[in-house]
Amino acid sequence: MQILVVDDEEESLKSITRLVRSVRPEAEVHSFTDPSEAMKAAYGNRPDVAFLDIMMPGITGMELAAGLKEMYPDINIIFATSHSNYMGEAFKLHASGYLMKPLTSDMVERELSDLRHRTQESEKAVRIVTFGSFSVFVGDRPVEFKYSKSEEIFAILVDMRGKSVTTDRIKKLLWR
Repeated sequence: MQILVVDDEEESLKSITRLVRSVRPEAEVHSFTDPSEAMKAAYGNRPDVAFLDIMMPGITGMELAAGLKEMYPDINIIFATSHSNYMGEAFKLHASGYLMKPLTSDMVERELSDLRHRTQESEKAVRIVTFGSFSVFVGDRPVEFKYSKSEEIFAILVDMRGKSVTTDRIKKLLWR
């Protein structure tokens, strides 16, 4: 998961970045005090989530959010601010969340667990090809079965489409 954190106040930026990393240690987190630099970094690096302060010099968090949404319509924007009077504007931008500072790990976890749009990480769906040969993919990577019988059992379970099947039935299908 790619996460962008933008806040012009250095201490606030460090705090939010630390919280995000503690909640999602596997995420790649990029922090910026300059919204223009954040926008440049986002170009071509498709962030899944952006935690944005609202009141920043030069480009406001709202303007940055609009630019990020234009570049990546399905980016999850979470505003992290001390100003409650921008909520209406934030939700017009279809923000995923609006957090009031100071943030806690529980607040960050709650927002990251309930995002509006799927992340690249969640797009690693399982795809099963049953025409021609039987193949299983997670994301774009093929699944390698250690034993051929494991693959055959999996194929039977896929063919059953969620119906229950006994081990005796599986044995009959495999060893006719």
